[in-house]
Amino acid sequence: MKNSALLTIALFFVCIGCRNKTAETDDTKKTVPEVHFVNPRIETMHEYITLNGTSLFLQKEVVRSTVTGYITEVYSTIGEHIKQGEKLFAVKTSEAYAMNAKSDTGLFSRSIAIKSSKSGVLSVLSCQPGSYVQQGDVLAELTEPENLVVQISVPYEFNDLIRTGKECSIVLPGGKQLTGYVFRIMPLVDKLSQTQNVYVKLKSFTELPENLNVTVQILKSSKEKAMTVPKNAVLSNETQDKFRVMKIVNDTLAVEIPVVKGLENDGEIEIISPQLLLTDKIITQGGYGLPDSSAVKPLK
Repeated sequence: MKNSALLTIALFFVCIGCRNKTAETDDTKKTVPEVHFVNPRIETMHEYITLNGTSLFLQKEVVRSTVTGYITEVYSTIGEHIKQGEKLFAVKTSEAYAMNAKSDTGLFSRSIAIKSSKSGVLSVLSCQPGSYVQQGDVLAELTEPENLVVQISVPYEFNDLIRTGKECSIVLPGGKQLTGYVFRIMPLVDKLSQTQNVYVKLKSFTELPENLNVTVQILKSSKEKAMTVPKNAVLSNETQDKFRVMKIVNDTLAVEIPVVKGLENDGEIEIISPQLLLTDKIITQGGYGLPDSSAVKPLK
């Protein structure tokens, strides 16, 4: 009887041990991380500097009163496209207005027309019928859409990259890209920020509003036949001065490979060393935090 009890207890512990071993085996299988990988590619790489810019009109036509008197007519409203020579205002002199001269007959009582000397869009209207104005007062402003530029502030360290006529890309809100070129470089550096104002002009006319925030991309360097991997495949240390990739070997093992970076753009990074093979499997997802020589389950 005693031996039977001991045998029962022994069998119980054996069962428990088998169950725990099975559970551990199942947990081990579950903890093998799944990773995604790609193969390196040979590409032509372009690296850009990206700067914030704001659209503005370099030239504006200021319409002034030629006499002292009262505005009797305003012929246009804000936002209208005005042609050169188009009548904008009618003004009567103070004397004629005081005499309530409503007729435009006669030299003394006739209205004086204020016309636009250039074509443009009426952007500012600073008077209305009945307004009193003096000779030289600003009545309106016209913007000339063809004189639109994008102003950027370029750190002086990039001065050797900026030259008049150099092409660049202007990226609008929403992602649309326009081609521009360096139009004018101001001979002055801001004392505090050590940046230089540069004006970029659109290569082909596109009507844009003033004060629009855009980004400008200027080519920094390029290289043909560069060995590249996706940006999310390159990991770094906390100080971001050492870089590595995780490469899959023997189909199930992820090993850490220190690398030296080259050119970089929004999506790709050039690997200068070591020399990767086009058949190498480089982890793009799931590699962060993996210790060297970790077991992984690769997913293409």
